[in-house]
Amino acid sequence: MRTTIIAFATTVVLFTNCSGDDKSRKNLKRTYKVCDDLYAEVFCAFGQGAFGGSRDAEWITDSINFRLFLGSFDEIEGGFSYKCNGDTIYVMQRPDAIAGNPKDTSVTTIYKISDLKKKQNLND
Repeated sequence: MRTTIIAFATTVVLFTNCSGDDKSRKNLKRTYKVCDDLYAEVFCAFGQGAFGGSRDAEWITDSINFRLFLGSFDEIEGGFSYKCNGDTIYVMQRPDAIAGNPKDTSVTTIYKISDLKKKQNLND
């Protein structure tokens, strides 16, 4: 009986520690400049260590007015790229195998930087 309880408790601890939160901003991996006064922040949403790849989450921010969650992706196959044109930013998402998307497909989302700054949601 004691062995069963220990095995059950160990299983519960392992699964609760392995469940990732895609929007978690606890483990910053890197920050890089996207445009003038606009940065991308990449956080480790779920790390598998030696057992496999990790999932990363990416946000864009101006560090003063807003922070916008773009999505999460496999650190090897997925990710985001950006193109800036005046007040407009084009965010291209490269899908990953985890999402079940074909690798040759990408999604582009267009944002107005002035609209993002009006949100005032830096710590959401």
